[in-house]
Amino acid sequence: MENRPIGRWGRLHQDYLRDTEPGRYRCIFLSNGIWDYLDAIDEEAQREYDEKVSEIRIQMGVREKAADGEQESWQEQMRIVRMLAEECVLRDIVYK
Repeated sequence: MENRPIGRWGRLHQDYLRDTEPGRYRCIFLSNGIWDYLDAIDEEAQREYDEKVSEIRIQMGVREKAADGEQESWQEQMRIVRMLAEECVLRDIVYK
């Protein structure tokens, strides 16, 4: 049986499946396709996260890099952008 590292989004989806859809998880696991499945989820979620961060940053008018003297404000804005992007990915991909 193959066992390889999976990324954050794949691990979160694995936990979700085990907790909410144990039959589906077992079926994927027993077919020896779990690692490919979780890897695909992880890649899709990471792509979506990166796109959402960019999209939300633009919508909120947050610069790509902090201007001189605005580092703290920019960091806070980017924290909010990343949090919103994460919520989208969790809702649309990981917990589906």
